[in-house]
Amino acid sequence: MRELIVAGGFSALVMIPFLIFVAAGWPGEENSCVTDSDGGRIANSCYCEEFSRADIGSPGVRQPFNTWSNLYSLATGGILALIVFLNRRKGLPSSSNRMSSTDFYPLLYIAVVIFLGLGSMWFHASLTEWGGILDNASMYTFTNFIIFYTLVRMTDMDWLFYIGYPVATVLLIVTAALGADSLIVVLFSVGAYAILQTIIVLFMPKVRNAAGPWLYFWLPAVGSIGLATLAWVLSQTGGPWCLPTHAFQFHGLWHWLAGATAILLYFFWRAAPR
Repeated sequence: MRELIVAGGFSALVMIPFLIFVAAGWPGEENSCVTDSDGGRIANSCYCEEFSRADIGSPGVRQPFNTWSNLYSLATGGILALIVFLNRRKGLPSSSNRMSSTDFYPLLYIAVVIFLGLGSMWFHASLTEWGGILDNASMYTFTNFIIFYTLVRMTDMDWLFYIGYPVATVLLIVTAALGADSLIVVLFSVGAYAILQTIIVLFMPKVRNAAGPWLYFWLPAVGSIGLATLAWVLSQTGGPWCLPTHAFQFHGLWHWLAGATAILLYFFWRAAPR
């Protein structure tokens, strides 16, 4: 049951302090999205959902739907943990596929998938600068996992992941703290992954998947993240899908579809030769 212990323990590690801040209040500066200017006037870019600027720092949650919609990650992390557990019960095969034959990569990925949602909650609940950094960190831990796990698949060198993944993630979190545009960073990461995947398809038959996993898992994953990005763009403040006072916020689609992408990629990796 180590998978469920990892999922539950990591979720508690993130959620318990989160709920303490919800009850006690949020210290720190308000996020720069609150005071973004548009043609000289104040026009916040905090992902549409209405909030009171005067409440920032107070107990409670500034953007309820955008915050609580991230609880989806408890479900996706739990489902992934259960799948990994059931697969491990059959016995770890002697295989070069690390997602099916080791504990390290699937257990870490469970935590990454959970943090992808729970990290975002800190930003939407607080609308503080440091909450935004945690939100960016949740995206970078995910995108960097995709890149460095793919590098390990290509090279059969685990040290690239052990060293490169934490170093690259810390560096990107630092750039976020210094004000780097998270969208540009994520797009760069997706582009890097696309290049690596193209190299596998064209030149590495011992690594690439058969046709079935591409059709059943990879293409739906691409479609899911494409729709997620579309929802992210259109639901920005002032966008056509922005309904500030509505109970439902289209930004939540970004959260849910990103989680679906993460699960689909796990199945794609498990079906690979390595």
